[in-house]
Amino acid sequence: MSVVVLSMALAATHELDPAGAQSALTVGDGQYQIESTIIGLNRTGVTGLMGLKKNLTLGITTLRIGAGDDLEYQVAFNGVVIDDERPGQSEKINGINDTIVAAKWNLWGQSGSPTAFAIRGALGLPTSDLPAAGNDVDIMLNATWHRRYRSGQQLEVRLDLGNQDNNGRFEETGGLAVNWFEPASFGGWTFDLNNQGLIFGTDYQPTVSIGAEIELDGSTVIDLGVQHLFDQDNDDDTSGVWIGLTRRF
Repeated sequence: MSVVVLSMALAATHELDPAGAQSALTVGDGQYQIESTIIGLNRTGVTGLMGLKKNLTLGITTLRIGAGDDLEYQVAFNGVVIDDERPGQSEKINGINDTIVAAKWNLWGQSGSPTAFAIRGALGLPTSDLPAAGNDVDIMLNATWHRRYRSGQQLEVRLDLGNQDNNGRFEETGGLAVNWFEPASFGGWTFDLNNQGLIFGTDYQPTVSIGAEIELDGSTVIDLGVQHLFDQDNDDDTSGVWIGLTRRF
């Protein structure tokens, strides 16, 4: 989920950044931060069937724990899926998603530096009880470069690599994500372009999202937005909306 830059009091130590848990910045030694997508609703086309697949996910939450100025640990619960309706089927699929544990190491740049860079390693633990979920551990690696401009605008570019269990079959995945933050009087706007897919394949799926970051106080942000995933193979595009909350302790 996305996070906006908050008050100058926070920025004086470790600033909160628009790209969140996978960004190039860490939360700072002894700091705790919760990033939660409270509600996410998606609608997806299904090849050969009339109607849309509907998916409602609640409580996607990441806890970030500062273990040093340049190191943080993360535990992420990927939410509860409810009312997963599929065209042509009367049965609704409900359940929990996988859990992710991760560590992020900032190699350089914090506290308002012009640039920053970090690497993040993560394991996806097979805690999901959904029918399509695999039973093996997923491996993920992110490398993120951050650029902050004097006007408060921010740019992040992230490279993703991974090895995931797709219903019992391991697949090598990769992708590139670009995040732009534009400051505003209420907080800021975020613009994201994310292209993910199989490394050894052609089924990359670009996702475009636009969000608003609303600062409530010096440690709390509400974010909301819309996104659209383009399915290049089957034209089964996915449209979605979300609302989330970020809180630093």
